[in-house]
Amino acid sequence: MRALLLAALLFAVPSAAWASKGPILHKVKSDQESYADLADHYYGKRYLERHLRLFNRKPEPLSRGSTILIPTYRFIAAKPGQSLAEFAKIYLNDEDRAPYLAAVHGLKRGRIPRGKKLKVVQSLAHVVRPGESLKAIARTYYRETSPNRLRLLMLYNKLDTARVRVGMTLRIPLDGKEFSHRAVAERADERFDPADEVEPKVVSAPVGPPVIKKKGARAVRRERRERRAADSERVEANLETAERLYDEGDYTACAELTAEALASVGTAPKSTRAEVMRVSAFALVALGEYGEARARFKELLSVDPKYELDLYQTSPKILDVFQSVAER
Repeated sequence: MRALLLAALLFAVPSAAWASKGPILHKVKSDQESYADLADHYYGKRYLERHLRLFNRKPEPLSRGSTILIPTYRFIAAKPGQSLAEFAKIYLNDEDRAPYLAAVHGLKRGRIPRGKKLKVVQSLAHVVRPGESLKAIARTYYRETSPNRLRLLMLYNKLDTARVRVGMTLRIPLDGKEFSHRAVAERADERFDPADEVEPKVVSAPVGPPVIKKKGARAVRRERRERRAADSERVEANLETAERLYDEGDYTACAELTAEALASVGTAPKSTRAEVMRVSAFALVALGEYGEARARFKELLSVDPKYELDLYQTSPKILDVFQSVAER
């Protein structure tokens, strides 16, 4: 058991300093457990099963009694006078990742403010395949292709440009809020039973007439931020449910849910809206509704003209429908 644990840590964790901090472990107790179940339990997002699978490198079905490591990041306080380069060398295994730390924490100098705690992240290895771009890779692992996300990915891998070569190995830092050690540890205390039936959870937009009253500029900006956050959370929750329905083969329910979600996306981020459109189009293709699927892909490309599908994870039938729209 200890040998397996050390081997997994050496593969996925860049610094031996992490091992002393006690990683979160999951002991497989049932043949019914899957990476998707574990991702849902520990992160609240089933699509992060890919990350667990790559991190542990154990095939499914998971063997009863085996140990699965749940990757997280921690905050560690820098020593007095320690530079970003020194911190990066110790905890990220490379002093040249100092610009990544500076970008993550909004630091502009080489020195770290006294008492400042910095993220110590774990990462995955990804080998670039033919036809992949940095943007497509970011979408796969983060569901986000914002300039800031691409910049962080470039900084972590010490890339001068966003161009990647086939066969190049990239490290994918797990720095999203889902990987917070504190948050994952709290979820770890909750009961886990993959046999429990998960009912589709649909989060609806708030209803009712708006309340009109005069507000200051600061209050208006705060309400806008809160509304964007609520819209994003609602759409993300519906997206998770839709993807699970699609994976389970309930294409009709998936198509209906994504249609409802798209009708009330509000101010959710563009990347999130695009993912809802993608899942919707996938379900429509599965149902043989090719005309509607093409219309959905057309909407997707209007939101993100450079959107790309994963050539290895997407069925040829879906790729054909997508290409028929993209080539126009």
